[in-house]
Amino acid sequence: MTRANHRAELLAPAGDRASLQAALLAGADAVYLGGTRFNARAGASNFDADGLKWARRVTRRLGRRLYVTFNSILFEREWPWVEADLDFLEELQPDAIIVQDLGLLETLHRRQSRLPRHLSTQAAWDGAGGASLLRDLGVERVILPRETPLEDIVRLIDHAPFEIETFVHGAHCYSVSGRCHWSVHLGPRSGNRGNCAQPCRRLYESEGRPAAPAFSPKDLRLIARANELSRIGVAALKIEGRLKNARTIRRVVAAYRAVLDGKATPQEMADELDLAFSREWCEGFLDGPPKSWRTQGSVGHLGLRVGEVLEPANAAGRMLIDAQRPLREGMGLSWNEPGAERDGRRGGVLVWVSAERGRVEARLRGPGPSRSGIVLYATASATQDDPTEGWNPAWDCTGLTLQLEGRVGSMLQCHYDAEGRRGTVQSEATLQASRGGGLEDIVRERFQVLNEAFAVDRLDTSLLEPGLFLPPSALKALRRAVVEALQSAPSASSPSPEPMQQAPEAEGTAADYSIRIYQQEHVDAFLREPAPPLGWVLPLACAQRGHPTPARYWIPWVSGPGSVEAIASKLESLPDAELLCFSWEALDLARRFPRHRFAVDGAFNVSNARAAQVLARAGVGFDVGLEAPGALAGAQRVVRVNPLVSSSRFPPPEDGARSFRNDCGDVFHLHSLGGAYGLFLERWPDRLPPGTGPIRVDAWVPPGESVAIFAQRLRDWLLSAPRACA
Repeated sequence: MTRANHRAELLAPAGDRASLQAALLAGADAVYLGGTRFNARAGASNFDADGLKWARRVTRRLGRRLYVTFNSILFEREWPWVEADLDFLEELQPDAIIVQDLGLLETLHRRQSRLPRHLSTQAAWDGAGGASLLRDLGVERVILPRETPLEDIVRLIDHAPFEIETFVHGAHCYSVSGRCHWSVHLGPRSGNRGNCAQPCRRLYESEGRPAAPAFSPKDLRLIARANELSRIGVAALKIEGRLKNARTIRRVVAAYRAVLDGKATPQEMADELDLAFSREWCEGFLDGPPKSWRTQGSVGHLGLRVGEVLEPANAAGRMLIDAQRPLREGMGLSWNEPGAERDGRRGGVLVWVSAERGRVEARLRGPGPSRSGIVLYATASATQDDPTEGWNPAWDCTGLTLQLEGRVGSMLQCHYDAEGRRGTVQSEATLQASRGGGLEDIVRERFQVLNEAFAVDRLDTSLLEPGLFLPPSALKALRRAVVEALQSAPSASSPSPEPMQQAPEAEGTAADYSIRIYQQEHVDAFLREPAPPLGWVLPLACAQRGHPTPARYWIPWVSGPGSVEAIASKLESLPDAELLCFSWEALDLARRFPRHRFAVDGAFNVSNARAAQVLARAGVGFDVGLEAPGALAGAQRVVRVNPLVSSSRFPPPEDGARSFRNDCGDVFHLHSLGGAYGLFLERWPDRLPPGTGPIRVDAWVPPGESVAIFAQRLRDWLLSAPRACA
């Protein structure tokens, strides 16, 4: 359905103060940023308490909206800090907070919080289930995963009980949003905790082929589709980039603003976007899975194509260029150097340019391109404009309304209202009749800006008798009293939450285990082995084949509204069973088929007792979150042998490559999981997980390995493996 009068919000990132200023100056309707804890961009400068107060102040002054990210996975031990940060945000009152963790949504609900809630793209909600639960927890908007196609966006706008926000520009994650655990399996960094090591941007050898960025997606660029998305009713068009600098933010936001306002075409803004920051780009999944989605050269900033080398630098350092765009001294150039063993990206700054008779000669600071035919890109313009040019310092102040009241012989009453902080102060001296003009003009001059934090937006003198006088010292003291009163005004506090009730921990021993088999082709071979004490967890496709009980199955990846219908037909005829899901579909399936028992996989990131409680109320079981640091009461303990580290909806390589090795020797394998491709890391765990409950072993067998040998090795390992500390 087209909504002709709908105007989508243009939402811009801000990793620091300059970027926030640049975004607002460029025309962003709203900005999103993070504090110093619990946000998914720990590498950005971010905002401390004073910085957040400043951001709230300037966005209010300019009539823009402010969203604060609180969108990392949260661990149980962190809850005192979580509550403290929420107390601060309740006072700050941003226009919304962006949340990933179900436990945080539960806490906000229990606090009866006034904070509007937007569900982060990191939660990977795509309409497969759970909409009513999110609505009940106070979610007002959902930020869809980048891999959501247009037809699903339209259906969700029409039927979801909350607003829909989509990304339109910026980096693409290889993984399904929020379902990547690649970084944390390779070291101490976590993409779900704001510190991604970007393993998808590294080079990988694949089955004898040269090292290449096999998992590095092109950037998302939907400027040509921005007005289309606005017309169908998308609430906000989001630009990614809290790690980008202010100059990039201003260029990108200004380009989208111009297109949305009808002041420029997408084609006219293409050069601006290329110069701002540009990898190779595509339109993502909007029209379905992209066929050509990998970066072919450098994984970093590509830039704007400006020419090609005709002759490399001579002894004097001069090279000849076939220039397709004007070149100027001070311009930054980059190129891909052929034959480099690793990333061949090179760059330099033009220090001399001469254009005569159609030929352009130029000299770079440092070594230039090595041969003719190399394509040159501009990565920075010759003139670097200040991205905060045009910022008015008065915008940094809190706006307030003052109303003056008084008559001859009375004290001057000053009623103030600054964003809900209200009160009255009075002068120390009495008002006298003036021999000249009245107080109105003097007060307007003296009270326009109270200090660096407060400025008067509206001065009401309707209750002030004309022709009054007050000594300058008394006016100065009154002005100071207003500031002191504003700075000391208390803010409303949130209700304290009730204590959480902990679910009892399941009992069991390390000998109580089941085995989940990922590979359909290995099921029969596994079933010829001795059955584990708690049985097998088989692919759902095996449900009709009469395999041994207890009946446990895992459901393949599904996505999008209505996607569970094909599964529902199988579940209707299935005898009572335990079923393991990857994501939100578990919630709707549990309500629809109460005779079955459903649970969510560890990639759903249940990492604290509050999130566990939400699922328990919905009748859904859960694994301990893949990154949770310890045991979690009521959760399934899992041992992952050759673990699933990432699930992606990007198509696999067309050349058939399915096995990959990085420069550290880590080996990965792609395998279909239904609606997504799983990336499995060849690695055995070094210990059992903490806790005492039964264990499920998630097992993936590398190519060429015998299932019989693998199964025997697994049984031996389970008997001898040490237990992790809780």
